[in-house]
Amino acid sequence: MVVEGRTIDRDRLIAYGQAIRESGLYAKLGGYYLNSPRPIAVLEGTSPPERSVLMVRFPCYAHARTFWYSAKYQDEIIPLRSNPLAGTFTVTIHAEVPPPAYMADRIGSDNYLAPQVPEIVESIPRSKNAPPK
Repeated sequence: MVVEGRTIDRDRLIAYGQAIRESGLYAKLGGYYLNSPRPIAVLEGTSPPERSVLMVRFPCYAHARTFWYSAKYQDEIIPLRSNPLAGTFTVTIHAEVPPPAYMADRIGSDNYLAPQVPEIVESIPRSKNAPPK
C-alpha cells in the first residue's frame, strides 16, 4: 500500500498514526511501515516540504483491504485526519515483485512470514461503507 500526498497538519497526522498503532490492526493483519514518509534526499526533481510518501507492507491484498475497510479504521481512525483535513492523500495498492536472482545470497527469503489468514480477515468488523468482498 502506498500513501502519497500533502501534509496540512502534521500534529494531527501524528495522532492519526498513533491511533493506527494503538488499534492493533497492523499487527493483527501483518502490516508494517517500510519507510519514513519524508525523503532523506531528493536525487531528481523537487519534493515540497509538505509532500509525504509512505509504504505499508501487508502479506496480501486481502489483508490490505481488510485494514482499509475495517469499521475501526473507516469509522474511528480516518475521521482523525479528515475533519478538518490534516492532509490530502492518494492511497494505492501495488503487487510486490520477487527479488532478482542476483540478490538471492544477499537478502533473506522473499516469502512473507505472515501469510494470508482468512480467519483473521473474517474476524475484523467491516465498515458499513465497505464494498462487497
